[in-house]
Amino acid sequence: MQTLQIEARVIGRKKAAVPGWGIPVPDAWFDDQQSKTLKDLITYIVASEVDQYNLRQKEDRFLRFLSNKQIEDQLVLGKIEFGDKEPRLADSEPAINEALLAFTDGLYYVFIDEAQQTDLNQIVHVCDSSVVTFVRLVALAGG
Repeated sequence: MQTLQIEARVIGRKKAAVPGWGIPVPDAWFDDQQSKTLKDLITYIVASEVDQYNLRQKEDRFLRFLSNKQIEDQLVLGKIEFGDKEPRLADSEPAINEALLAFTDGLYYVFIDEAQQTDLNQIVHVCDSSVVTFVRLVALAGG
């Protein structure tokens, strides 16, 4: 496995929306013989992020704590609990569909190594030094 670097930016802001991060990618993604489309790339990245989110949700379940005020408030009710017993997990399929629709609707751009990608069916090539940048567009008020 190798790592693909991801960035998220917002038009009009100098700083990145969030710090850049890496996601593990199978070596086959870096093989030019394997034809991968922009749709494949977005799908893989979104699925990976949903998996990471779900993992954090499960881990957070064991790391929760209550403030003194929360404990006192719940003591009045006669029972102290942490809230939901099961973490709320995301489903990757709707997230992927939303991401692909948002791209089609022009709500964000995708750049691979500073080259804009404009078609979901376009073949993309990434290497271990590639940076995939998502640029979210912001609607103008009153526009």
